[in-house]
Parts: sequence; structure tokens; C-alpha cells
Amino acid sequence: MFFIGYHLSTMKRLRTILLVTIAYWVSARLGLLLAIPPGYATAVWPPSGVGLGAVLICGYWVLPGIWLGSFLANVQTALDGHAFLPSLLLPTGISLGAAAQAAVSTYLVRRFVDHCCALVEDRDIFKFFLLGGPVGCCINSSISVTLLLLLGKTSLTGYALNWLTWWVGDTIGVMIFTPLMLVLFGKPGAIWKMRRRTVALPLCLTFALVTAVFFNVREDGQQRRQQEFHRLADLAIHNIEDEFQRYQIALDSLRGMFDSSQSITQEAFHIFAKQLTSHVNGLQAVEWALHVPNSQRGLFESEQKNAADRVFSIRERNAAGQLQTAADRDEYVVVTYIEPMDANRPALGYDLASEPKRRMALERARDTNQLSATAPIELVQETRHQSGALLFLPVYDPQAPSATVEQRQLALKGYVLGVLRVGDVMDTALSFLGGERKKLRLRLSDEDADVAVQAFFADLGFSHQSELLVQQTLNLGGRDWLLKISGRSEDFGQTLAAWYVLLGGMLFCGMLSGFLLILTGRTLQVEAIVLERTQALTDRNTQLGQEIADRQRTEAALRVSEEQFRLIIRKSPIPFAINNMKGVIEMLNDRFIEAFGYTLEDIPSLDAWWKLAYPDEAYRRQVSTDWLDAVASTKGEGMDIQSDGIRIICKDGSQRIADIRGVFIGERLLVMLNDITMRRVIEDELKHVNESLEQRIREEIAKSHEKDHLIIQQSRFAAMGEMIGNIAHQWRQPLNALGLTLANLQDAYEYNELTGEYLLGQVKVGNQLIQKMSTTIDDFRHFFRPSKERQIFSAKQAIEEAMALVSASFNNNNISIELEIVDDALIQGFPNEFSQVLLNLFANAKDAILARRISKGNVRIRIAMDGSWVTVTIADNGGGIPDTVLGKIFEPYFSTKEMGTGIGLYMSKVIIEESIKGHLDVRNYENGAEFSIRCPLGYAVKATGK
Repeated sequence: MFFIGYHLSTMKRLRTILLVTIAYWVSARLGLLLAIPPGYATAVWPPSGVGLGAVLICGYWVLPGIWLGSFLANVQTALDGHAFLPSLLLPTGISLGAAAQAAVSTYLVRRFVDHCCALVEDRDIFKFFLLGGPVGCCINSSISVTLLLLLGKTSLTGYALNWLTWWVGDTIGVMIFTPLMLVLFGKPGAIWKMRRRTVALPLCLTFALVTAVFFNVREDGQQRRQQEFHRLADLAIHNIEDEFQRYQIALDSLRGMFDSSQSITQEAFHIFAKQLTSHVNGLQAVEWALHVPNSQRGLFESEQKNAADRVFSIRERNAAGQLQTAADRDEYVVVTYIEPMDANRPALGYDLASEPKRRMALERARDTNQLSATAPIELVQETRHQSGALLFLPVYDPQAPSATVEQRQLALKGYVLGVLRVGDVMDTALSFLGGERKKLRLRLSDEDADVAVQAFFADLGFSHQSELLVQQTLNLGGRDWLLKISGRSEDFGQTLAAWYVLLGGMLFCGMLSGFLLILTGRTLQVEAIVLERTQALTDRNTQLGQEIADRQRTEAALRVSEEQFRLIIRKSPIPFAINNMKGVIEMLNDRFIEAFGYTLEDIPSLDAWWKLAYPDEAYRRQVSTDWLDAVASTKGEGMDIQSDGIRIICKDGSQRIADIRGVFIGERLLVMLNDITMRRVIEDELKHVNESLEQRIREEIAKSHEKDHLIIQQSRFAAMGEMIGNIAHQWRQPLNALGLTLANLQDAYEYNELTGEYLLGQVKVGNQLIQKMSTTIDDFRHFFRPSKERQIFSAKQAIEEAMALVSASFNNNNISIELEIVDDALIQGFPNEFSQVLLNLFANAKDAILARRISKGNVRIRIAMDGSWVTVTIADNGGGIPDTVLGKIFEPYFSTKEMGTGIGLYMSKVIIEESIKGHLDVRNYENGAEFSIRCPLGYAVKATGK
């Protein structure tokens, strides 16, 4: 195999694990350099190939290095400001997936690639790339992408694409970098070192070229995205600046209205402000806030009540943010007019100077006579949790001087102000972008405000770390507002060109890797074949020299051997002949001449032999044709020619039978004629003897059948005798009762008590007794009626009928008989023969109980099913059967009873096994014997009882 680490010391192993960790981390950084924004997917992940190569070369013990390298490569991106321990879960899981993938891929390669240490044959290279690449790389992609889904780092809709991207990157990484690892460090070194120039060098150059082209294409894509982003961002900034300028112009025009008249009514303000706000969309409201000294507060509130015909007071917000009557202070800046009124009515009467941020902006506007903006504030009329700002422009008494700060403070009449909701301002300013608005993420902050309240507005998804980011400082109302705009790379054009270049290039590198391995593998195979054949030629030349010398020695030995062979053939006790391919007979041995009488002068050729040995023309044609066809078909194949039972006419006119065999020796045919004449005579005699033996066997079988018939008859007669005894027991009680009935009739007659009614009653009793005896006769006749056909019968019914036949005999001998039915079943066979078996077993049980003088005899019968079989057990308490004779109890004429025939149990076993196709067995059980009858089922009906 590849691996080299079985005998390394602990320190060397630790050093190797550290090197694997470094190699994995460095290759991971290389893979990240090849990542393509916006998703930072990559078509090649070198660590997958480095990890597989490390395990193949060193063994499974380097897996900790793979895990650690993967962990270090992923932990930096995982620590994203969230909790420390949860952030480590993702790199830990990805690292485990990387180690598992390397381990499983190594196992698959070692298990299914025959020569994985060399990768020379095409089949092995294909299996290596298939198992280590597409198959093995399913592991980490499945584990890692599933973990990303569970941690909320990706969505279910993007699961398939993320899995595919991960799998493709790992697969191509294996196809490129695993061969490089093997070329640099694989064993056997002779094979892999040869491939450094032919595989590693072209592969590295191609990889570098593809990487350079990829970087160029990616950089071009990034520049295009930057240009498109800056174009949209510049348009947005200019439009926002223009929007701010429109607000200042609108407030200047509103101030001009107040400068032109000493008294502006609510109606005049409404008409002018409505027209103004209709042209400036970003303003939520425009207001007139009157400067009211404390000395004029009461008069002002009274005037406002009379003018609006409603309750009016100057108000401020309390600590809870609720509006309340303003406290006493030196002066107030009260919202007097507001447009539009309906949406902004809560702001009427509000003292703008009661809140520090507003007061600061008011004082700056008053003292500078310039537009002044507040820091980010929550508007009084705000309902949607949107930050806002107020733009104040002071209005002075035109009759009073206002050149200095002190003069402006004395000449102040009030303020015109615009209410900005910053979110609405952004929407209005950027509405011209249409669908492209969603490409920009804006954040507007007041750089002069406290850090806690800097942000006016921020789009969801705005990122300070985005590579697409611009910022611009906007001055409005004496405050610096910082506008930042970020964008996502994927919104400014997909980098499909870079992806196609990377994917196509890396696929080409992977295919090039496989092609170079196949090419060098074939080169190695050719070199091995050349070396093998060169060595074979050298060995063959040496062998040829040896063969020439051996042949010369062999030829000399053959000449001697041929003479010896001819001598052996000539003196052989079996007839031999030799002829050449032209049909000329060259030799006949002495035994041939002796057996058949022909010499070479008589049969110089095969044609002469055919005519003399087979004078019958038809037989000669048959024998010669078969022989010549066999010779033609077997020549050159080294097979023997045979022809058996050929009749040959000898020179003296006698006939012999021979089995002929022929074998080629060079261009000659050696023919052996084995004389089997005497064997045929003996075979005929044996055939006659066999026929006589077969006749004797048939006669003995017939006698055996007669003997079996006699045994059956004896068994039936024995059963008949038992039945007659049972009938005697059955009839004794009704006969006694019948005698008593007749005696009663006689007494009634003698005492003149014989009435018609009494006579009929006694006759009825007598008929019942006679009917009972008749039923016994029917049962007896049914038992001995022969069955002509097999039939299906109930085991329960057959047992109950047999019990009825022996019940009287058992009762007279104080023997109880019990039937337990676990399952009733139907049996196929001859019911009377089955009953004969039962009666025989009942009789044996009764005899055993009586012989041992058991005071309370008991016979138990049980029916149960066992799968497709029914089992009937008959057990007694008669003491059992001696172990010495238990094995012989079913043999014919063997009996344990002094007057027994020894045929009852034998015939019972024959009936069960041959007629019913079942089994009859016996064993000693508890205090008696138990016979078991097992019969195949037809079908069964469940029934339980006793």
C-alpha cells in the first residue's frame, strides 16, 4: 500500500501530523485565494486532495492533523463577534467532516482498487478517481452544509446549490492534489518518482496557468462591479445633496413671507405652506414657532384660545415622554402654525426650547441668522419609530437692527422650521433609482452628535466591512452629516466568467491528471512488458541451446527406444498392428498372428484386412467407414480411436469379438485388438443368472406380501377379539336389565298386576335395551368394514368413537379415560385403520395397568396442533416400558406380555407411517408410557375442551 508510517516513533509521528496540519492549512489558504465573490465559492478545494493523499501515504493516524488543519482554516471566519463557544461549533463540525471524508475515501480506495499502491492499470486509475473523488467527497459536503443549515448560516432553498458547490470543489481538489501528493511522497518510490516530470510538472504548470487566467478574469469582474457601484453611489449622493438644498430654499421662501408682513394669519400660512410642501416631498411638516417671553405667556395663550376656540396651553414633555403644561421659564418658542395640520396637530403649543437639542439648534440659528439643524431627535408627532431632525431659520423684527448677536437676540420674532423624517427623505431622494435602489445600503449619521445617537438612518444589510463602500460628508444647518453607502458584490453582476474559467480550468486539470496517470501507467506497463519479454528472450535462447542438446540426446535415446518398443509390441500378449497413413500394414505382432491367423503376406494393407476379416459386405462397409472417419477426425488431436464389440472372421473361419483401440505415433497408427470373446460368453451366462435371480426375488417379494397380509389379518383378528370382549362388557348391563324386565313381567302376571299400560312400559324399556345392544353391533361392524379410499376425518370424532367402544371395559376395571382437546384437526387416511391403532394402544394401556394391579388406572388422550401437523398423545399410569426393550417394541412378533402376539404395535406403526404418512413414537413419561401419533394436517378448526 501507499502508507509508510507503521514503524515510526512517536516523535516522528507527531512531526508528521504537524506537517500534515501545516500542509492542510496552507492549501486551504490557497483555496480561499481562488474563491469567487460574491458567494466566495470555489471550484477547487486543494485541502481535500491533500488530506486524502496524506492518509493514503501515511495511514489513518494522521487524521488528527487533517482535523486540526481544517479547524485552523475555518475558525478565523467563525469567530465573527458572536459568543465564543457557539462560534467554534461550525469549524469543529467541518473539521470532523474533512477527517471523516479522508478516512472513508482511503478505505474505499484500499478496499476496491486492486493495485492502489501503483495506479498503473486504467481500471485502477478510474476506480481511484471515482471512489476518492465523486463518491468520497459526498461526505464532507453533506456534513458541513447540513451543519450550516442547522446553524442558520444558509437557507433550505440554497442547500442543494451549496452542497453541489462544496462537492465539486472537493472532487476537483482530490483529482488534482491527491496525484501530486502521491507523486511527491507515494510508495513504491520507483514508480512515483518517474512521474514527477511527466505528471507533476505538467499538472503544476497547467494549474498555475489556469490560476493566473482566473485571477485576471476575477480582477476584471471586480473592477466592473466597483465602477457600477460608484456610479450609483455618486448619483445617490448628488440627489441627496440636491434634496437638502431644496429644503433650505423652501424655508427661505417661508421666512420671506414673514419678513414681508407684520401679521400672518393661520389661513395665510396654510395656503402658502400647503403650496410649498406640495413641491418639496421630503418635508413632513413646516411650522411657525413664535418667540414668547414669559411676561407675555398668559396673553399669548388667551389669544390662541380665542382664535382657535379651544383649550390651548404651552406644553413640554415630561421624563416619561408625555406632553404636559410647560413650566415657568424666561422665554418660550411655541409651535403656533403647522402644515399639514391633521397629521401634526399634537405638535401645536409645544415649546421647542424645552428640549436641549432643539434649544441648542434654536440658539445657533438665532445668533448666526443661518439655517440650523438639530441632532437626531424623536419627533413629537412621530408614530413609526423613525428618527428625524428639525431645520430652524430665524425671523427678526424688520424694524429692529440685527447686525450683532445681541441685536438679533432682541429682534427675534420666531422661527420658521421644517420637520424632516430622515427615512422619508432618503426614499424621496433615491426614488429616481427605481429597482436599483435595493442595490445600495445607506447609513446617515450626525458626526457632531453623541455616539449613542449618531445614526439618523441605516438600511438593513448595511456593512462597514463591505468591499463596496463609499462615504460623503454633507453639511446641513451647521452640522456635518456623514453618509455611507455599501453594496453587495452579487448585486452588481455575477462573476460567471471567472466561475466558468475556474471551473473549466480546474476540470481540465483534473482530467489532465487522470490522463497523465493513465499515460504514464501504460508507459510503465509497456516498459514492464519489454523488460519481461527481453528477459524471456534471453531465457528462451538459453533454453533453445539446452533443448538442442536435449533433442540430440533424445533422438539417440528414441532410436534405442523404438527398437525396444517394437520388441515389446512384438512380444506383447495382446494383438497389435502398425500401419502408416497410406494404409500399408508395417507390423503384426506374434499374438496377432496367433489369435487371428493372418500374416503380413495375407494382409499387407488395410484393404486386404477389410476383405478377409469382414467377408459380409454390408458389415465390412459399416466397420471400415466408422474406423476411417474416426481416424480422420482424431488425427492431430492426440485422442484415442476406439471401436468396441467388432466381430472378426479369423483365417481358420472362426469368429472372434474384439475391442479395437488406435493411437497415433507420429505418422503411424498403433492398433490394439483386445480379444473379448470369452468375456462375452461369460457376460451371456451372467445375464442368464441375473434373470433367474430376478425371478427368485419377485417370488420372495410375493411371499413377503403374503406374510404381511397374514400379519395384518392376525392384527385385525386380535383387535376383533378385543372388540368382542368389549362388546361382552357393553352387553352385560343391558342383558341384566332385560332379564330383570322379564322377571317383573312374570311377577306381574302371577299376581294379576299385568295391565296394558304396565306391559307397554316394560316393552318400551326392553326395546331401548335391545336398541343399545344393536348400536354396539353397528359400531363393531363399522370398525371392521374395510375402507376402499383415503378420506378426511376428524381426529376428535375418531378418538371419541374408539373411547366409546372401550368405555365399558375400562369402567369395569376401574380405569378412567380422559380426552383433552387443545386443537381439533382433520386427518387424511383410513379412519377404521386409525381407530384400530387407537384401540390397540388403549388395550395395551389397560393390560399394563391391570398387570401392575394399579388401583386407579388412568389413560389420558390429548389432541394438539404443531404447525402443519396434529399430535395425538396417549399416556397411562401403568408403570412404563423397561428401557432394555423400549427400542424393540415396534418390531414384529416382539411382545412384553406373556400371551402377546407381538404384532399389534408393529401393525400400528405400519398403519400410521404408510396409510396416514405420519409417525408413531413411544417414551416413558412420569409413571407410565406415552405414545405419540404425529399426522399431517388437511386443515384444522380451533376448539378447546376436555
